[in-house]
Amino acid sequence: MRTYRAWWTAMTVTVTGFAVVVGWTVESPWLLLAEVAMLGTMGAAFGITWEDDPARRRGAAVTWAIRAVLLALLLTGLPPVMGAWSLLVVVGLVLLAPELVLVLARQVRKRREAAPVEHPTLGEDDLARRWRSTTIAVQSTWRTPAEVLIVVQERQRLLDEIDRRDPEGFSRWLTGGAAHDAQDH
Repeated sequence: MRTYRAWWTAMTVTVTGFAVVVGWTVESPWLLLAEVAMLGTMGAAFGITWEDDPARRRGAAVTWAIRAVLLALLLTGLPPVMGAWSLLVVVGLVLLAPELVLVLARQVRKRREAAPVEHPTLGEDDLARRWRSTTIAVQSTWRTPAEVLIVVQERQRLLDEIDRRDPEGFSRWLTGGAAHDAQDH
């Protein structure tokens, strides 16, 4: 996600830089400054009112002010050169924003995951495969704490089922094999 965020930021800065140059030369510099000041102020006010935690309000105000200023620059500088296509560029940048892509990826991942299966119906290989897939799922940085908790609860049921089927093998696995298995995957 870091690479994607860097790519998106570079694209946004490039397009905004182009919009600033066009806005400054083609449109009135005063119009550009007025729009930046107006939308920046509105963005800061939005950030302050949106954030419930008083300790985080200043950061939210700055973040939303920057976003509003970027939007003002894009909406002022792009239309003289690109016309109606500028709207498509702005909408594209917004829809490809890393935060929205992350939310979409989480939604897709939730829909793809199979519902937990009753473990007594799983064979030994299926249990092992399920254990490895949940190991990867717990280590994923895309998951929310609530999603990780669900996976951890699934792992608990898997361990209980493995222990129920083969207590001695489970004991051996815990003392040596589990650590090795976790390193492999």
